[in-house]
Amino acid sequence: MNGETFELNDTVVCDFDKIAVDSEMFYKERMWKEHLENGTKRITILSENNVRSIIKPNRIDSKIEIYYNYGSATFFMGDPTGSTSEKPQIKYIETYSERPNVTVIDATPLTAEQLQEHFGIKIISYSFSPPIKNTFK
Repeated sequence: MNGETFELNDTVVCDFDKIAVDSEMFYKERMWKEHLENGTKRITILSENNVRSIIKPNRIDSKIEIYYNYGSATFFMGDPTGSTSEKPQIKYIETYSERPNVTVIDATPLTAEQLQEHFGIKIISYSFSPPIKNTFK
């Protein structure tokens, strides 16, 4: 970022939580809890307040954030029945007031070119482990 190189390393910890059953007992789903080993829910790359929007340049956002979303436990546990199986990815969000007492959060992907042009961030690479091979009985 701006000529400096940063390396981020962490481990996603996935804990079995419970078996959820729908109200009609038609299906069961394993529920997981996940967190980073360092105790946080995500790795923030950049967070700034009161800056011009990238999505709508005429708007001033109360907050923007670029972060590494490490994905979901269902992905890492190789759980085919999970309702949300999200792979790790870099996300960008803008928070702004649409009108008094109404806060809006927009999330959008930014290209590598947009990250570098608007924020001076060049992602050299990022990698993650594949899901474990799991057998559920």
